[in-house]
Amino acid sequence: MKDITIERITEGLKGAGLSCMATEAGVVVALTSRKEYENPLLVRHLEERQVISIVVPNLHSVPEALRPEAAELVTRINFQTLIGNFELDHADGEVRFSHAIPVREAGVKVSQIMQVIGCAAWSVDRYLGAFRRLGAGLSARELLDAADRPGSEVSLDDLRRALEDEDHESHAA
Repeated sequence: MKDITIERITEGLKGAGLSCMATEAGVVVALTSRKEYENPLLVRHLEERQVISIVVPNLHSVPEALRPEAAELVTRINFQTLIGNFELDHADGEVRFSHAIPVREAGVKVSQIMQVIGCAAWSVDRYLGAFRRLGAGLSARELLDAADRPGSEVSLDDLRRALEDEDHESHAA
């Protein structure tokens, strides 16, 4: 896709089976999760920066008192995330997922955009619950540990009990 336009990106994504539409802001892709959310994803061609920007905005709004803990959670998640990253806007508490694909001379293929969209969906599926559980008495590390258990359907109460048991055992030893 050498001549990158929103229309061509939209056509390519529709051809790949995604529900999307071109808007003035870019391509809005209906991104439905298997888990807890249904968010649009925005694909934009930022010509002046020569990138395709892919953002899942407004995933969660973090209250001001929890933003330091949310910042730690973002840092811990991003340290192990290979494609894309979570961002926290300290001004309003918005959590979003973002990634950029450079397109300077090589252009971009729909398959590259699709791969990033898939990574965004996977990452949001995996970690959105951790952001939603901020303020439940667990540290950022504990929230991340719970999110990283594949297939884990551990409730917060079960997790707290397990952590308390570990804490009591370590103090008894």
